[in-house]
Amino acid sequence: MSGKKVCIFDIDNTLTHAAKAECKTCTGLIPCSTNPGFCPAWPKNSGTSSAVLNTVKACRKGGYEVAVATAESGLESYNPKQVKFLQNVLGEDLYNTPMLQNSCTAQNYNYLMCTGQKTDHPCCNTEHSDKKGMYMNIMNHLGIHPSEFNNSIVFDDAQSNLATANSLGMKTCQASLNCGGKYCDTGCGIPNGCVHLVNEDDDLTGVV
Repeated sequence: MSGKKVCIFDIDNTLTHAAKAECKTCTGLIPCSTNPGFCPAWPKNSGTSSAVLNTVKACRKGGYEVAVATAESGLESYNPKQVKFLQNVLGEDLYNTPMLQNSCTAQNYNYLMCTGQKTDHPCCNTEHSDKKGMYMNIMNHLGIHPSEFNNSIVFDDAQSNLATANSLGMKTCQASLNCGGKYCDTGCGIPNGCVHLVNEDDDLTGVV
């Protein structure tokens, strides 16, 4: 057994808040208008939150590896602004490693294929919504046996992705609860309660 565990984060409406997120609904918003280091590539007027940063910090403190699984296309994922955003939020550079999965890696193409250069390759130009392959790529890279999947956590706003993670035996925490399990333009991102799951407190709203 590897003894390893990992926090796997979606990006949009999970590590970010949506463009029309409001302080009266979402707490601890960090808008990129006042914090340029936390500006994702999209949508305009987006940002992150203190809950996101606290959850990432708790994962690291708890001995979790940190990874990203996004439905973004390769070219979207390798957008220079997105690269900088993820580096600042996660505190390290996961690019060109198996710890950052996107539509390109989900289809088993080379990590270096989608580096911002124009290409007609479908893995670079289209999104890929099924994250099962992404999760398995991360777990296989870390050498985590399926019997240990229950020690890892997936953070995502999409109910379909949470269901996929659950089917693999992983714990999950739903982001942007106000969106009802689908993308919306008022999403708050990761809620404050998710940090308790990292700290092994299972009694909280939002845990699936």
